[in-house]
Amino acid sequence: QIATRIGASPDEAADGIIRIAVANMARAIRSISIERGCDVKEFALVAFGGAGPLHAAFVAEEVGIPAVLVPEAPGTMCARGVLLSNISRSFVRSHVAPLDDASWRDILEQTRAMTAEAEAWLIGEGVERPLRAYVRVIEARYVGQNFEVRVEGDIMNRAAFIGAFYQVNEEVYGYHVEDREIEIVNVRIEAIGQTAASLEQPPPRPGSCEEARIGTRNVHMGAEAGGWAEASVYDREKLPSGATIAGPAVVEELTATTVLPKGWTASIDAWRNIILTRKASEA
Repeated sequence: QIATRIGASPDEAADGIIRIAVANMARAIRSISIERGCDVKEFALVAFGGAGPLHAAFVAEEVGIPAVLVPEAPGTMCARGVLLSNISRSFVRSHVAPLDDASWRDILEQTRAMTAEAEAWLIGEGVERPLRAYVRVIEARYVGQNFEVRVEGDIMNRAAFIGAFYQVNEEVYGYHVEDREIEIVNVRIEAIGQTAASLEQPPPRPGSCEEARIGTRNVHMGAEAGGWAEASVYDREKLPSGATIAGPAVVEELTATTVLPKGWTASIDAWRNIILTRKASEA
């Protein structure tokens, strides 16, 4: 129906829908990376959920991210994360005031009080002392600035905080001004109960790529990539540790499907993640 209304073929219409979806995801990634001063070439894109690995390589290509990590069973990653992650709770107090001797004393007092609250909460949750951790955070900005930055660390010294604020502001906004007044916005203590069991590396999976290869089928990789292409199809459960495959390819598993466009390679690491990278000539 869409193809008929826009005067295109069904292939063109479907490709356009996917390209719009990829562009929207790329825009969201730019808003939390490039627009905040981060160089996406220094990062990998983690693809999870049932549909994440379908789009990941195309989104990475759009944004300029050089690598994609697809964890094992990506469709259940959120559920497993709830079961395996540490417990945590954030304690926060607003403290909108210029940074001076008086406000710094107030900040230290609030930090001590919230640390005591956080410790009481962790005790109530049954977390033993060696497994309790606290992250101290001060959110601050220059006076007149729209958004605050997050300064983390065991910062109990005012001069050390100012230096850390300059560094974070430089990373996020690309500048810092040493003679401009700083304004505190929030003070946080993040309590962490380290209850998660340590993960053990799985044993190497034997086999070969040929044994994992199901066959081939025609897959539309997008108009810009030449449209339809014959792609090898693999069973992820049978791909051995250390295996490397080249696109165009599709890796199937119970909870997700990973698409590997032409110009990308995939390798299986020791933790059974799929690591997608662009070939040097394509990067």
